[in-house]
Amino acid sequence: MAIFRGTGGAGDSTTDATVTEVTQQATNAAASATAAATSAAEALASKNATLDFGNTLTVSATDLAEGASATVTYVSGDPSFTFGIPAGATGATGATGATGATGATGATGATGPQGETGAAGADGVDGTDGLGFTGGSYNASTGVVTFTSDDGLGFVTGDLRGADGTGSGTVLSVAATVPTGLTVSGSPITSSGTLAFAYDTGYAIPTTASQTNWDTAYGWGDHSTAGYLTSFTETNDLSTAVTWANVPDANITQSSVTQHQAALSITESQISDFGTYATSAELTSATANSGNWDTAYSWGDHSVAGYGTTDEALALAIALG
Repeated sequence: MAIFRGTGGAGDSTTDATVTEVTQQATNAAASATAAATSAAEALASKNATLDFGNTLTVSATDLAEGASATVTYVSGDPSFTFGIPAGATGATGATGATGATGATGATGATGPQGETGAAGADGVDGTDGLGFTGGSYNASTGVVTFTSDDGLGFVTGDLRGADGTGSGTVLSVAATVPTGLTVSGSPITSSGTLAFAYDTGYAIPTTASQTNWDTAYGWGDHSTAGYLTSFTETNDLSTAVTWANVPDANITQSSVTQHQAALSITESQISDFGTYATSAELTSATANSGNWDTAYSWGDHSVAGYGTTDEALALAIALG
């Protein structure tokens, strides 16, 4: 018999079912409801439960690019948590710190060596003539001496001729001063004496000719900057070619040659007249026969043995007929 389940009723997609089918479907629906209730209860218990990982939980973190979303990954088998942490945005530049205090002044370095004396400077221009007396004159008719000056100190004396017009007077003291380079003796003179002038030690008055030579030498320039050779060290160890004809005999001593004697050797081809000397083969033969020569020498001087000569043997043969 067909039963209408109504819209949304349990069963298959058809609208008709038998009583048995409806009963089975109801049973199935009840089992599904029970399973759903059990699953909901377990989900609630899991939500409220506290997990105890003991000492086995591993937690780590990885860097993510700036602006990425944070992530967390849980692996129950390990168990482990891995957190993905995005890089933060760069913060604003902080304010410039205050300037530190100035450090203490360092010790003064050692004085460097004195540089070369520079060239003499050109003579300065002549200075302006100083103020003072510019001259004097004596009027014989009046006996008056007039001193002229460009500083306003000029003056005129009275009549210096005396009552008789001849003039007289007494000098009480005469002294002399000299510039640097000269000496004076006998100064001051108070009654009578002689002022003697001489050169001070190390000084002399040059002649005009000497001054001319000095000016000429000065015109040659500063010799300290000419780059003249001031020292020389011989470095020729004969490692380069030497022209022996240019080496003085006194510079080649006997020891200079004999110190290399062990390294010297002369071959037959280096002796131009070697043909007049014994060859190596002849010397070898002579060495082999030297024993026989020594034996023959031990027999004595045959020239004094009294052996018969050729003429004596011929005369004997004639006599024996």
